[in-house]
Amino acid sequence: MPNRKQIIIISVLGLLALMLGYRTGPLFKSTGERAEAGGPIASIKLPLEEKDIIGTYDALRWHNNSGSPIRQHVPYRMVFLDKGVWEYHMQVGDQKDLKWSIVDNEVHIVWNWQLVYVFKIYPDNSITHIADIRDGKRTDRAEGTQPTYKKINQPQAARSLTLEEKKIVGAYEGKFGINPNDTNPNPTRYVFLDNGVWEWYENGRKRTERKWTISNGEIHVVTLPEYAWVHRMNLDNSITWIATIGAGKRNERPKEYQLTFKKIK
Repeated sequence: MPNRKQIIIISVLGLLALMLGYRTGPLFKSTGERAEAGGPIASIKLPLEEKDIIGTYDALRWHNNSGSPIRQHVPYRMVFLDKGVWEYHMQVGDQKDLKWSIVDNEVHIVWNWQLVYVFKIYPDNSITHIADIRDGKRTDRAEGTQPTYKKINQPQAARSLTLEEKKIVGAYEGKFGINPNDTNPNPTRYVFLDNGVWEWYENGRKRTERKWTISNGEIHVVTLPEYAWVHRMNLDNSITWIATIGAGKRNERPKEYQLTFKKIK
């Protein structure tokens, strides 16, 4: 029968063995180590690599025009390119040639020298804006202010215009204001090209370009997948923006918000 000293030694050795087994077990591993070991978060594929992020991501987010009755969900698109290049596309303009990188398994986008956006990637390949870093200080975004973007596969097929669409080709000019009471609307030009490309110029500067087509006798400017600006063709060859379509839902614009553009060439 072991004496008191032997019992103490056996107990200490057993405790050391238990501690060693715990430290090498799955619960003690880091996030990355557990993923590599096939743990419960393996589907996130940590550590993240550039190839895991590269692609196009879309979201519909609230846009507020100072209490405008046409406040609605509008489309936003992020494009992560290789070599750390990032693009941001909105219905009213683009931001290009910004930089992104992976930091501690998060995606960081450098908006400017003071501000960095922090995103979290999920197993379904969606990406969520979870925090901001301003002047080196990180602030987590509150629940309800964390927009999520879903990764999409962009269609690549091109097509020729129909005879009806060819009648629309040309340039149109009008005034674009925030609301009917805007006393200083911006001079705006729409250009419908024969290759199905639509260009938007404001104050002589190109804001963006998108695709356009005709659907059910109306002109659809496809700002993002499942989202379009709907224009009516008028008898005098002008066009009027009458509605928007987002996520399969059509929203008619109030008459006072319907903008008309006259064909100039």
